Amino acid sequence: MAITNTTSTVQAIFSLHVVTASSALLLLLAAIFVLLRQLSGRPGQPRTFRKFTRSTDIKHSSLATHLFLLLGLSTLFLAYATQSSIVALQSRLSSPFTITSAYAYPQYTAPYGFNPSIHYAKILSILSFTYQCATILLNTAIVGAIWITANYLQNNGTGIKEPGKVSWMLNGGWMAAILGLGFASWGLGLVKRGSGGAAVVYGTLVQGDYMVRTLYVVYMSVVIAASTSVTIEAVLCWIGVKKNGFAGTRFKSALTRFVMLVTPLVWVRNGFSIAQLIIVYRDVNAWSRTTNQALAFLFIIFGELCDLGILALVLLGAWSFGRKEEQVPVPAKEERYSESTANTIRRKQANIHLLWAPGHTDIVGNERADYLAKEATKEDPRSTTKSIAYLGTTIKRIQQTEQRQEYEKYKARATALNKATYSAKYPLKISKTIQMPQNTKRVTSSAFYSLKLGHGYFNSYLKRFKKRDSNRCTCQNIQTPEHLLLYCHLYKDHRKTLLQTIKHRPVTLPLLLHTIIGIEATLAFITSTRIGTRKWYLGQPPEDLQRDTV
Repeated sequence: MAITNTTSTVQAIFSLHVVTASSALLLLLAAIFVLLRQLSGRPGQPRTFRKFTRSTDIKHSSLATHLFLLLGLSTLFLAYATQSSIVALQSRLSSPFTITSAYAYPQYTAPYGFNPSIHYAKILSILSFTYQCATILLNTAIVGAIWITANYLQNNGTGIKEPGKVSWMLNGGWMAAILGLGFASWGLGLVKRGSGGAAVVYGTLVQGDYMVRTLYVVYMSVVIAASTSVTIEAVLCWIGVKKNGFAGTRFKSALTRFVMLVTPLVWVRNGFSIAQLIIVYRDVNAWSRTTNQALAFLFIIFGELCDLGILALVLLGAWSFGRKEEQVPVPAKEERYSESTANTIRRKQANIHLLWAPGHTDIVGNERADYLAKEATKEDPRSTTKSIAYLGTTIKRIQQTEQRQEYEKYKARATALNKATYSAKYPLKISKTIQMPQNTKRVTSSAFYSLKLGHGYFNSYLKRFKKRDSNRCTCQNIQTPEHLLLYCHLYKDHRKTLLQTIKHRPVTLPLLLHTIIGIEATLAFITSTRIGTRKWYLGQPPEDLQRDTV
């Protein structure tokens, strides 16, 4: 029976499948054009593949966005081109019309006088399994496309590097689960489908085989959970752009449009996916013709058309990465804070007035006042009364003198007891802060202080507490901080760099560990050799030990 001779419902189903497949093909061609256009490096865009990195530079696109988009559109085209072929063949048979993997719409028109079901059974089975394979890849692509597009729009809108490690792990897990469970159900059905004229379609196995049905239901449950999860993450990305986005960036509006349209489409799609899972356990042949016709249209409109709409919005998001020609600079961190402060002031409806005050240079009255002030400092004081400021300075000076005298007494006693004590090696320094360069890694600073104090991961110290059997270095000399820094031949190449940096002779521990230039050179020496660190002591391979800095 030709399609034109079937019921209006079947004709409408066939037409909708053809429209979906044709639209998917047109969008696929548009996606290829957008990808090629961005790869060509139009004015104002990074050239070649730089735009596909996860850099915080503005105007970067995502190669992953395009890959998911191309996969989704190609599988959408394949799925519904296949589905329209299935409907065309089923119009010749007295069998249900497969609408989805879980729901078949019964045939209400008797076929002509012959039954070619045996002739077409193998073809219909192959087409149904092709459709299911395409939908598995399609569901994976939709989850990935929504996730990566939302994160990259946030990246370009805020300059914050997204997605993070947790996001990669979570969504990678979702997509792996969809592929694994989907193809497990598909593969099991492929084994049980039969051959030749006895081959059955995938939907029949979902309805009749317990294991195939169970795997299919679990697979669809994961698809629903994963797509819900990525829409929630997309909403969080949108909130992030609203709070931290650059002023005037178009990515804020692009992400707003994407989230507000994609989220309801996904949730409606999920609602009908849940309905499909319920129908798996129902006998639709017992339902009325009107009920089945309504379900058929609902599953098509809110199934394949939602898929088409979602991928069209992803294409729009990918296009927004490179449609403007000017290059927007990335604000520095301080500029972003200033912008945030300005926005806070605006919300409070405060008025900001900027006033310019000219300098006092070359103003006659000011120059005269400066001259008289300098002359006044040369005169003897006219009062014998001490000011509070003068008293405070005097007290501080006396206090420092007394502290230094006490320290010298302590140093003399300590040196008499142990000539290797800290106070014997290093002169006194009074400072409120530790003289350590900023951004020094914590493991490096710890090794530095252990070398300076003489307490750490080296054998001369560890043997005293019976943590090592020998106090010898690998080179057979006593392994002390002084030996490691100044003499050990195992580090002679690194020591050459240290000596070139300092350019002082002779090189001593006080120079290396108690002066600014020495400290910086010693930290570089420790970083390259790892001496004094726990991993060096344990003999573990070199690597970046810690991210913490002091």
